[in-house]
Amino acid sequence: MSHSWCPMCKMRAAEMPNLNATGEIWQYAEMKKLGEEHQKKMRLFEQNDKVSPPKAQLGCKDTPWWPFIPVERFIVPLLHCLIGIGDAILTKFREEVSEKIEYLSPEEVKTRSHLAELEVKQAEVRQEVKDFDVSEKGKELSSHLGKVGRAKKSLKKLDTCRNGPGANTISVKNDAPVSVLLFLQEVTDFIEYGGDDDDEEYGLEGTADDVNMDGNTVDAADAAPDKANRIRNKVAEVKARIVQLEEKIVPLKASRKKITDRRDKSGKYIARAKEHIKTFKSDRKIDDEGIETALFSVFKDLYGVKLQAYHGGSLHGKDHQKIMSNADEIFTLFAEILKENAKKDCKLTHDEIEELCQKYSNLYILWDGAFSYASTINPSREDIAMYERFVTAAVHSHKELGMNVTPKVHLMWMHVKRQMEFPGGLGDKREDWVEHQHQITRKLRNQFRTTKDMEVRGDAMARLHHQQTNPEVQAYMERVDASTRRGPRKDYTTADAARRAERKSARASALELWEIGHRKEMLALRQRGTHNGDASLASGDLPIREGFFC
Repeated sequence: MSHSWCPMCKMRAAEMPNLNATGEIWQYAEMKKLGEEHQKKMRLFEQNDKVSPPKAQLGCKDTPWWPFIPVERFIVPLLHCLIGIGDAILTKFREEVSEKIEYLSPEEVKTRSHLAELEVKQAEVRQEVKDFDVSEKGKELSSHLGKVGRAKKSLKKLDTCRNGPGANTISVKNDAPVSVLLFLQEVTDFIEYGGDDDDEEYGLEGTADDVNMDGNTVDAADAAPDKANRIRNKVAEVKARIVQLEEKIVPLKASRKKITDRRDKSGKYIARAKEHIKTFKSDRKIDDEGIETALFSVFKDLYGVKLQAYHGGSLHGKDHQKIMSNADEIFTLFAEILKENAKKDCKLTHDEIEELCQKYSNLYILWDGAFSYASTINPSREDIAMYERFVTAAVHSHKELGMNVTPKVHLMWMHVKRQMEFPGGLGDKREDWVEHQHQITRKLRNQFRTTKDMEVRGDAMARLHHQQTNPEVQAYMERVDASTRRGPRKDYTTADAARRAERKSARASALELWEIGHRKEMLALRQRGTHNGDASLASGDLPIREGFFC
């Protein structure tokens, strides 16, 4: 399945920002048909270098592996949704800090200014191309190109007819055999007007006996001996028509090419400007005195969060969960760092910096609430209603901060609620164990990184892993640990319990703040709850309770 389509329904990424849009759930028969067609085109592409690589229809690149499982029963990958959404939020925050707060060199300022001008210019030129295409010249060019394409297709049919046996030939409209005279008339009409099953539109009603050639009615039987000459003449006529059309196409194509060349040139300049900006950003990241270095030191020193090379240079799932869990504290620290290190010509005041950090903090907290309720084992109706409230606030806030509604956001918005209603919910069906295996394997590799012999290293890693996962070893370690515990202290609240209470309060505050400012969206949510027969959601008076990650 293509990454730009929803794997659960027929909705492409371009349609996902419309939160009121719904997609039709996939049917296996259609997925199989589209997948087979794409694989067939791929085989032709691999055999012929001149053929353009095929595009997958509706995102289907292959046939389904397990068609015996209903589409709606494929579990939404919550952890990878969390990773994707977390990466998007952090990337957007880093971009805003880089552009609005951190010091930019004169070269980068000038490059960014040129980039903005180029993007405006590109939009203008793209509109010029659209205007040309709908103009008289554009329509004339499109018509001539269509006629040339149909003429070349007709030449192939004529060649088949000339070399094939029998008095009949193949229609240019379909593969049904027709008389030679009707076929030759079809060729002319097909080139000039395009294929159509309505014979009356092209004057093709009746049989071959009624076809008029050069103003004379010709009987089909008399035309049979002259078949070769008629087809030869028609081939010459079609070739002459192609030459005539191509002469008309040349100046029209040249006019359009002047515009498209400017469009393509602006696109190349934009790509180069973005590459330069990317280099500037990269240089700032490795600058020990840069703002981004100070921000990531908060992640690493206080919360143990750092970019992972094995994870594509981004954060893994547990790190994103730490950020969501501590977003209120983290972004309070970020605000102080940004205010202290803001450039002299910073576009934001100190109050605006605090407001910016608070928006991103609230967004993380709202997503934390959504993922927490989505991960609840055996969720109640109240849990599902609370999920809807949190995901509604999170998705709308996501859009308001200028981020895309990606397929992962769409899955959370449209498909998770339905799957929470499955027996057991999604809490025990998450893919955390995959990420956990990444971490276990990384630790083992680090431990035996100095062992040069590959076979020895592999055996040692396997033995250690077997030892650590042996049930008897684990049970013995648990007994030793239990024997040394002092037991719970009276009226003592652990740090984890205190932190859970803080997270619960932060979620409630963020959700309440968003709902107060978005009455319209909440009214639509409650109406949807009433329509679905969910009285708890329609009431709007639900408790905020701790979720799975608390």
